[in-house]
Amino acid sequence: MTEAEFDSIVRSRQGIAAALSIEEKFNVVLENFREYELELLSIAQSRLVFSQNDWSRIQDDIHTVNRRLMNLLSAIRLFLDHVDRELHELYGPQSIPAQVFSEERGKEYDGRLSFRTMEAIRNYTQHRSFPVHELSFLLSADTDGNNRHVRHTITPSLSVASLQADPKFKKSVAAELKPIGKMVQITPMIREYVESIGRIHVKTRSLMAADVETWDATMEQAVGRGKAFFGDDLGIALVRIEGQDEEETWTSTTDLFVDSIHRRRYLQGRSSHAEALARHYVSSKPNP
Repeated sequence: MTEAEFDSIVRSRQGIAAALSIEEKFNVVLENFREYELELLSIAQSRLVFSQNDWSRIQDDIHTVNRRLMNLLSAIRLFLDHVDRELHELYGPQSIPAQVFSEERGKEYDGRLSFRTMEAIRNYTQHRSFPVHELSFLLSADTDGNNRHVRHTITPSLSVASLQADPKFKKSVAAELKPIGKMVQITPMIREYVESIGRIHVKTRSLMAADVETWDATMEQAVGRGKAFFGDDLGIALVRIEGQDEEETWTSTTDLFVDSIHRRRYLQGRSSHAEALARHYVSSKPNP
């Protein structure tokens, strides 16, 4: 194997690791979003089955929702900051992937009140107070032909007055929220925010696609050559002799490993709905 071939494999190994890392961080965002939504369903189901509506129990529910939301907002900030850094390290700060990532983030921020609000809420949560100020529970009739049901709905909301009263909350965002009403439902904004992150991620993925395909092919070919020579041993490493004298030999090694490729592809398929989350919801209503 030539030095150029070895360097190509090392570069591919680095690129594959970075691409997987980006997918893993997006997966953390989706898992935290899922946990937030599941928490709302769990609280609503508990209220349906059990009659425990005292003030302390309500506070427990509010703080549980706050905890899930804070986890989600932290995961999103981690994703945005870490992916920005990884693109800079992999391609360079002036590269197209790094610049487009920043531009797409700016477009989502400028174009969507939900994005601006949740970014401001993350900062508010980190430095000031809990984001969810109220949980409301609504029971309403749901009639479908001769079938009658009762719909149980849980709605976490922001208090616009509380946000306006805090001198550290972003004033321009508070002004945009004021026309909506005294209380602003937060779940629709969260769904739109995560959907925005999904669009940023899919755009980043598309910018890297050609390179990722080359990296995958290089690594898979190297693994194929290694297995043809060494057999199907899992611990394959590639060795290049750098220099040698009478006393020692200098070497450089890199792993030949394709499981990370398989996992990245798995995560990509798993997140195929990431750009359409705001238009979907889960219901346990029986089919007519």
